[in-house]
Order: sequence, then structure tokens, then C-alpha cells
Amino acid sequence: MEHASTLAIGEKRVMTDTSFIKVTYTRTSDQFLTIEYRDPGTQKLVLKCKAGIYTAVVELEYADNSFWTITRNGRPLGPGESVTGSLAFDADPRIRTLNRKD
Repeated sequence: MEHASTLAIGEKRVMTDTSFIKVTYTRTSDQFLTIEYRDPGTQKLVLKCKAGIYTAVVELEYADNSFWTITRNGRPLGPGESVTGSLAFDADPRIRTLNRKD
């Protein structure tokens, strides 16, 4: 995969395109890129995050609760808990699970 730092601002690349998920990334500034996960059957956005090009900072901006089974540290989310924000997460589109790790 081409490193995002080599892209011009606004350039987009496909990271993954399978029957389970399509993932693209777009360089949005000198420091950040946007990563979008789409359901390949409907092209509906199911996950969106902002990531640092030169850092490990990842901010989850959107997760479709009807597409993913969302957990936090392996357990179901509790009332009022959010999966968005600056965090670490694992996404497995084959079984549609998203695990927030604290």
C-alpha cells in the first residue's frame, strides 16, 4: 500500500475491496487522512475515521450500529457508551464486529 504522505491533498486510494468490505483512504491535509469503510453490496458508509499520517492518532467519527456488532474491550456497549472518539479499535468486516479497546 502506498504511504499516505506521498499523496496530494484530496487524492483517494482503495485500501481493500472484497465481498465483505471496501476501504478507501483520502489525504485531507498535511497531517491527516480519512478512512472510509463501505458495505460493498449497498455502498453505504459503515465506518469512518480520521487518522494521523505521521502519528498513531485515530479518531473514530462514525460507526453504523446496524452493520457492526459493537463491543468495548470484548463486552457489549453499555447504556450511554460511545464507540466514537480517539481510541484504538479492531474491525472485522467478515463477521461485522467492531471492538473498542481502552
